[in-house]
Amino acid sequence: MNILESRFGGVLLHPTSLPGEGGIGELGENAHKWVNWICAAGLRIWQVLPLGPTGYGNSPYQTFSAFAGNATLIDLQNLVNRGWLGEEEASIAFEQSTDQIDYANLIKHKNQALSRAAARFHAQAAPEVLDAYDVFQARNAAWLGDYALFMALKGFHQGKAWTDWD
Repeated sequence: MNILESRFGGVLLHPTSLPGEGGIGELGENAHKWVNWICAAGLRIWQVLPLGPTGYGNSPYQTFSAFAGNATLIDLQNLVNRGWLGEEEASIAFEQSTDQIDYANLIKHKNQALSRAAARFHAQAAPEVLDAYDVFQARNAAWLGDYALFMALKGFHQGKAWTDWD
């Protein structure tokens, strides 16, 4: 086989670099448009940086979990479409600078919206969707409970490093 026949192109782009409300991209409609565009351009690889929940400095290389996803990448419009979040609840209610992202405000807003959506999910989701959620929990039991406990404790300790907890 000729080495040039096995080569192909791609691009490195973190989803947060896509356009999005609040100043960062998400894994939603714009990500789908991006994938369609890179395919149409003849590219075969979309390489991303780690997608875990970011820690200090909001760096994708400083995450709280090697397994959990970053909640700021969740497309709130998808939750609106499913009826688990209202349009107003999903809109980001603060002005965002075009030069610098206010991650603290963005994360606070997203977490509040996701908490509302989670409550409605548990109350309103169809049985097959709730079953799929149970399957996800079972398949990820090796890390999910410890991660949830860690994040709950981190929140209880106002975001301090675990080495500073009582």
